Amino acid sequence: MPCVDGDRPGPALAARRERRGGGERVRKRWYEEPVQRGLIGREQELALLVAAAERAAAGAGGVALVVGEPGIGKTALCDAVIEVAKRSGMASAWGRALQAAPPFWPWRHICDAWPSDAIELDRFELFDTVAADLASAASASNGLVVALDDLHWADDGSLRLLAHLAASASELPLLLLATSRRGDATVSRAFDEVVATLARLGTVVELAGLSAEGVASLAESVMGGPIGTDAVTELTELSSGNPFFVREAARLVSSSEGTVRGQIPASVDAVVRARISMLGAEADDVLGVAAVLGPAFDLSALRAVSGPGVDPVKIVEAAVHSRLLAVDGERPDRLRFVHAIVRQAIYDALPVLRRADLHARVLTHLADSGGAPASVLATHAVAAAPILGPDPAVAHGLEAARGALLATAFEDAVSLVEATLAFDPPPPVRAELLSVAGHAWFHLDAHEQSRAAFFASLPLRSVAATTLASASQFSRQNAARRSISDLPT
Repeated sequence: MPCVDGDRPGPALAARRERRGGGERVRKRWYEEPVQRGLIGREQELALLVAAAERAAAGAGGVALVVGEPGIGKTALCDAVIEVAKRSGMASAWGRALQAAPPFWPWRHICDAWPSDAIELDRFELFDTVAADLASAASASNGLVVALDDLHWADDGSLRLLAHLAASASELPLLLLATSRRGDATVSRAFDEVVATLARLGTVVELAGLSAEGVASLAESVMGGPIGTDAVTELTELSSGNPFFVREAARLVSSSEGTVRGQIPASVDAVVRARISMLGAEADDVLGVAAVLGPAFDLSALRAVSGPGVDPVKIVEAAVHSRLLAVDGERPDRLRFVHAIVRQAIYDALPVLRRADLHARVLTHLADSGGAPASVLATHAVAAAPILGPDPAVAHGLEAARGALLATAFEDAVSLVEATLAFDPPPPVRAELLSVAGHAWFHLDAHEQSRAAFFASLPLRSVAATTLASASQFSRQNAARRSISDLPT
């Protein structure tokens, strides 16, 4: 398979470019039915990204970043781009970053087969293998559109991989689409660096709120009829043209059989909570459990954590009917929140101790069931610390840090170590955590931090020979990289 990094297009790709005349082709007038498509007021942005997809199909790929506040329509825009691209014969792949997901989570979904030897590869070899696979898939079809959703939640390894691919996408029939919130407070240094790289190499599309005309069209499509000018003005002012806010407010008014005027809460969170209250008294409890479980969850887990005497099925069915939840894929017992805003509004409304207790129950269920990623268990353990104490957080944090290191997610390994050290673990565990950090820093070429971590672990070990050997090796000038399979035990 061809290697993306640094390769020039081969004869077949060059011939395809020549046959297509640089990508200038007649396309269907897809933009004539925006309401049926569910995309209103984004005609210019859609045209810009479709043009990028057409250039990619002709062999001149690239990268585009769609940014904006939550609910502004980033994912919907990318969905529309992919729909148009598929009509012209292009292939597509989606990957969504999730909070606390395992390393490289979005890329594991984008790639048909994640490299089976990923643990044995160093960072560049792993990136090059993925790049070659995507290049092969793109060249074998009429081009490829790869969408990475919610970049602000991606692990640092996933971000670095995106930057690696973006550097050579222009020479391939490959369009990389990414979405991200603007100014999210949880982003990392790697996020800032990668966003700057994408802006330099490609196109940044920043979505603003809909105009009053767009708000009116969207609200009327939801409510099934026209609304007055005063109501449109009020809704536009309250929502700032945010499509999610407009849609949820319109559904709230429709469900209550009221009028827009004076019926809309002042924040999107309040709109979501008002809609949930219409599902009945038990909805808050059941959907609170669902929010703690995560963006997507199994009905069996929801039933188990909700406890005896609670049957969540009716509430789930009502939430699906109200478009707060949706079936996730082809499994009817797998549900997801329709938007991160819905889940966040429910989660934030939970009292602190209630939230910690639910995390403790979820942790117990996942640990007993088996198969949950270590990073997910660690996240629940940290959130459950007010109930369970620090020991589960330390144990699962160490396991997650080791797993991240073995998966070449070195930045994640360092972050997990730092978070776990905050629980003041006993000296032997602290030594193991510092050892993991030492290896991670070394693979990130941060040799000073690596050496400091290894030497800090030495006084904490009853038997320090293994770590001392590692520290001595790392301190040699021009030391060869060691396989991470040689981690000290």
